[in-house]
Amino acid sequence: MKLVSRMRQLRRREEGAEAVEFAIIGPLLFLVLFGLIYLLILFAAQLSLGYATNVAVRYAAIPQDSFGTYPTGDQALAKALETTPFFSGDTCTPNLSSGAVNQPVALTLECSLPNPAGGAANAFRQLLFGGDEIPSSVELSASAQSRKE
Repeated sequence: MKLVSRMRQLRRREEGAEAVEFAIIGPLLFLVLFGLIYLLILFAAQLSLGYATNVAVRYAAIPQDSFGTYPTGDQALAKALETTPFFSGDTCTPNLSSGAVNQPVALTLECSLPNPAGGAANAFRQLLFGGDEIPSSVELSASAQSRKE
């Protein structure tokens, strides 16, 4: 009789159930959490690149001296990189096109942002799914126009 009552007690106890539930749900929770953080970083980088492009195209549309000398693409890139913490001169390529006075100046910045999920995610993906590798960087681009003064 004592053995039967002991078995009923053990069956009612739920010690450790939370740990088992967390072991099942935890990895999925962390995957979603870190994925959201990564998407927020990408969103912030794209917004920063758009703002930097606007600043740089305004800078490129204004003459630098009384002789009417306008900034080059590299000078516009340097001005853009002053305003964004996400990119450097090594990771960005400017494409500046300008016409005569009162004509539009167009600037396109193409930058690559390192992908923090590259190494570990590639190993995990190859192990479970195979297929192509995850790129080591993400390409972002922004364009802006201003009237040349």
